[in-house]
Amino acid sequence: MCHLAFIFLLASLPALAEEPSSGAEQAWSSLGSVQALDATFTQEQTRALLSRPLVSSGRIRFERPSSLRWETTSPSTSVMVMSGTQLWMHVPDLGAPQELNMSDDPRVESLVRGLLVWLDGDLESVKKNYTLTFVDGPPAVATLVPRDETLRGTISSLELTLAPDLRWVQRVAITEPDGDTTVLTLSDVTTPEDIPNDVFKPQ
Repeated sequence: MCHLAFIFLLASLPALAEEPSSGAEQAWSSLGSVQALDATFTQEQTRALLSRPLVSSGRIRFERPSSLRWETTSPSTSVMVMSGTQLWMHVPDLGAPQELNMSDDPRVESLVRGLLVWLDGDLESVKKNYTLTFVDGPPAVATLVPRDETLRGTISSLELTLAPDLRWVQRVAITEPDGDTTVLTLSDVTTPEDIPNDVFKPQ
């Protein structure tokens, strides 16, 4: 998967229902109540061509509706900042920073929104773009399958494991069409009332 997948993810589940359960409605109500999130992360990518997983770590900060700063600090450094439809990325090993307006490239926007759907606190939006299976738990687990055929060419499914209080997603497991996986695990999570605007400026 391209660097956008780093923005930094299958147990047997019940049959899919047309309408999400009341548990899903409660979960997304709780997710939507969190206006900002600050956490450290560990990401593990498993690739068929590699003998061992690729592991990275860093910090993620998010504020509704669509401000995100994703910093990878180990084993190498990179920064991705999103504000609305503006996307700025800097991977020092690859040269100068890159900036784009996702509105100019709907495929990129679809991929980015798809990879970050676990931050979406709007259940109606999720239902519009994904089929949803929800298990109350504990832990509560939601499995999302993209409805869009183009997005399914990159993401087969996302499995979201929610925190005990349902206020954030603590684990995201992405499965790709070829069977490769990316697992993102959050820790040291805080939910501040807001995050300084400077955090979401390219730098």
